[in-house]
Amino acid sequence: MIELDWFEEDEEDDLSQAERAFLALLRMRARTWSCGPQNTELVKPADGCRCWRAVLDLSVEMEPRGLGLVTVGVCFDGTSIRCSEVHNQSYYPRPDDQSRVEVVEATGTPQGLAEIAAEWFERILVRPVERREWWSDGALTYDYVFADTGTGLVLGGVAGPERFRRPPDRIIHARGHAAHPRD
Repeated sequence: MIELDWFEEDEEDDLSQAERAFLALLRMRARTWSCGPQNTELVKPADGCRCWRAVLDLSVEMEPRGLGLVTVGVCFDGTSIRCSEVHNQSYYPRPDDQSRVEVVEATGTPQGLAEIAAEWFERILVRPVERREWWSDGALTYDYVFADTGTGLVLGGVAGPERFRRPPDRIIHARGHAAHPRD
């Protein structure tokens, strides 16, 4: 069995000493996270983004299993970082006003920036996510939201206008720390 590493790099990746120092500390912190290395990726500079990106796909383990909720990433250039939501395929950083997560920018040493990046990822991983469900005529509509803000992440099922007119039929804690512990 092949064991994956966090933010795994390819043998031909040409990382600077600062980038390697940043990744080493970030990987060490990631080993305690509530997701696995398969949810992370190291993305080369491309498509107009001149920085390496450490990317994390936030997903759920309930049905539909492995559903991606939001993709976030840290752009690192050796002396600064920008943490934000990134496009789920190109991994290009979203503009500040389109990011559904807190945007953080900082400059400093690779180790200091890795600490800031790790703390940012950790804040996202513990954010409460709820699955809200509506049933209508035997059809299910659901969405996933950050429970602490109500920010929508994913909408699925048969989306009908009734979902906006009434409270959900059921709310399920999907990940992170529960916003409202249920007995």
